[in-house]
Amino acid sequence: MSDLSLSVDCVPFSLTLTKPLSGSRGTVETRDGFLVRLSDGEKTGYGEATPLPPWTETYDECEAVLGRLVGEREGRGEDVETDGKRTPAATYAVSLAAADLEARRRGVPLYVYLGGGGAREEVCVDVNATVGDTGVKETVRAVGEYVDEGYETVKLKVGSRELGEDVERVRRTDEAFDVRVRADANGSWRYDDARRFAEGVSDLDAFEYVEQPLNPDDLRAHARLRNTTDVKVALDESLARQTVEDIVKEDAADYVVVKPMGVGSIEKARRVCVDARADSVVPVVSNTVETAVGRTAAAHVAASVPVETACGLGTGALLREDLDEGGMVKDGKIRLTDTAGTGVEPEVKDAG
Repeated sequence: MSDLSLSVDCVPFSLTLTKPLSGSRGTVETRDGFLVRLSDGEKTGYGEATPLPPWTETYDECEAVLGRLVGEREGRGEDVETDGKRTPAATYAVSLAAADLEARRRGVPLYVYLGGGGAREEVCVDVNATVGDTGVKETVRAVGEYVDEGYETVKLKVGSRELGEDVERVRRTDEAFDVRVRADANGSWRYDDARRFAEGVSDLDAFEYVEQPLNPDDLRAHARLRNTTDVKVALDESLARQTVEDIVKEDAADYVVVKPMGVGSIEKARRVCVDARADSVVPVVSNTVETAVGRTAAAHVAASVPVETACGLGTGALLREDLDEGGMVKDGKIRLTDTAGTGVEPEVKDAG
């Protein structure tokens, strides 16, 4: 942000979800965030901050930091020291806008700017479908619809119903469809329950991993689970509290779910993925239910590594409206072209 020839502004938006999302921290009905625009007078780079605790700071904290950043740029505020740990969404939005602008200046796709080799006419990022915590019949029906749409990997939300039913949901999905299956417990199980679940699905070749089965702070319990059963473990919420180095040291995961907005900068998000892979931990890029700006940027992170497993980026359909048409899934993939930057051109009026 030291280039005085650049101008920056920040526009709030509120987008309604197609249906409320329920979680351990309550129900979310809208995604409220900020579109950051960084311009050199000829080209503009776009960033997005859509906070979602516990991965990021709160909306109010994000707004305060972005407001001070804009004030600093306009010469009416104090110098702002951004902190990717305390306010990752705000700092990520600024880093993304800067990276997008520079990629557009150079005329290369964002994934190339991040270090992903030469531009190609089309790059595909595989995406998993997510099925909510529903009954067995509803699960099979939903998976069938996603399979018809071209998805090859599905993630089932588990943990809020009787354990045997969750095991049956996974097994019925495996029997009915030729897809890879994941299960996401969002840290809801105790160790004995997680072990019973693992034992119930461990014989299925198509079962890929169980995501965040236990308390995010308990890396040793995750290590014990993955080292005493035949099921692989992915950590998501744990990465909001621990580093990849911590996870590797405890031998706690086979996969880590990286949300770029929760990491603090787009460059760091790629570095986390690269470092994880170097330690034989598979990175999976995900998002915090973001607009086309954030989803497409996350796909560029995945393409730049490249991440070779399905990523959690199929959330565009959860929004009734969006800032752009980019970052949408077709046939189970997000397709990136050789357009400069992210290729996303968000409409300012949609962000108001």
